[in-house]
Amino acid sequence: MQGTLVDMNSPNRLIILCLLDYYLPGFKSGGPLRSILNLVDQLGDELDFFIITRDRDANDAESYPAICVNEWNVVGRSQVFYATPDQIDLYSIARLIRNTPHDVLYLNSFFSLSFSIQPLIARKLGLLPIKPCILAPRGEFSKGALELKRTKKAIFMSAASSIGLHNSITWQASSAMERDQIRLNIGSIAKQIVIAPDLPSDSSLPLYGALKPSERHHQGMLRLVFISRISAMKNLDFLLKILFNVSSPTSLDIFGPIEDPFYLHKCNKLIGLLPEHIKVSFMSAVNHSDVAATFGRYDLFAFPTRGENFGHVIIESLAAGTPVLVSDQTPWRGNEELALQEISLLNPDAWAAAIDQWANLDASSMFQRRAAAMAYANRVLHDKNTTNKNLNLFLDSINSERMARAA
Repeated sequence: MQGTLVDMNSPNRLIILCLLDYYLPGFKSGGPLRSILNLVDQLGDELDFFIITRDRDANDAESYPAICVNEWNVVGRSQVFYATPDQIDLYSIARLIRNTPHDVLYLNSFFSLSFSIQPLIARKLGLLPIKPCILAPRGEFSKGALELKRTKKAIFMSAASSIGLHNSITWQASSAMERDQIRLNIGSIAKQIVIAPDLPSDSSLPLYGALKPSERHHQGMLRLVFISRISAMKNLDFLLKILFNVSSPTSLDIFGPIEDPFYLHKCNKLIGLLPEHIKVSFMSAVNHSDVAATFGRYDLFAFPTRGENFGHVIIESLAAGTPVLVSDQTPWRGNEELALQEISLLNPDAWAAAIDQWANLDASSMFQRRAAAMAYANRVLHDKNTTNKNLNLFLDSINSERMARAA
């Protein structure tokens, strides 16, 4: 069953049809959901967004409560179709795309079977109207990401290349780093790559008045926090191994949905072996509305991720006044004020040394770095050039399609 579209769109605005695995009210899947939500929030006055997604959050067995499944729902400034599992096969997805008026088809994964591979197969088979198509791989071509399920991914990439599955599409890279990753792995097929950085959330704007000098580390301990999915990609086990070489009293609170129970077991085994001056606690997953307040309770966000195309959680930490220690596998780079430090994953000793250095800061130095974190976030959040690049991503794709037809 296909629901009826609500007449929200303006005849003068372009319609962007987004496909992604998870959207609101979900919160367990991380980056792509935040990217599309921020895009809708900030470009909703100029573009109309229709979103096709699953009817449930990651690893959930039941549909979201209070939604209409297999129908269009008004969600904020967009319309969302929540498809049940029996409605995400090739022909059902093709029919839904075909019956939804749109100017641009916007795919938000390279490896998603239901919401990227199947639509592209349908496009190849002529089951979809000829429309500009933009694909944002959302960090899936980072070295760390490709190492996970490497053989399966390599087989698909080879097969997709042989049949020209990704011919004649526009690729969105969120940074020069991701552009280079796309070129390295896709080669000459990726003829058009546009850098349009992910939009951070307006709700992340720093609250300078809320920042006050805090006491020396709680009970004499450095308060570390890790907020992300519990998965190999986010590299929590690396952080736990680092803590074996940290000499200062340190606590680590871990927040995030459990994506891989086997990986969780691996991390728990490491925690059980840590020395007594290192305290680690698993907390529950944190809803996005509580992320800023959660970050604000800690001294440092330690994030040794294997790869991020943007890293919404990084800007959220900075905006909350919590400095970040991050791997070199993201677009983020450190600054002189040390609001953010990026350290190679090939140098675990440097990670341990950095944590010990943070643990020995006095309250005044800690406050200065917290203020620097907010200032860093403020510069990023007020960069209007990022908004314009995202708008032009869609406008230029349509103009290119029209020029190609005219030729």
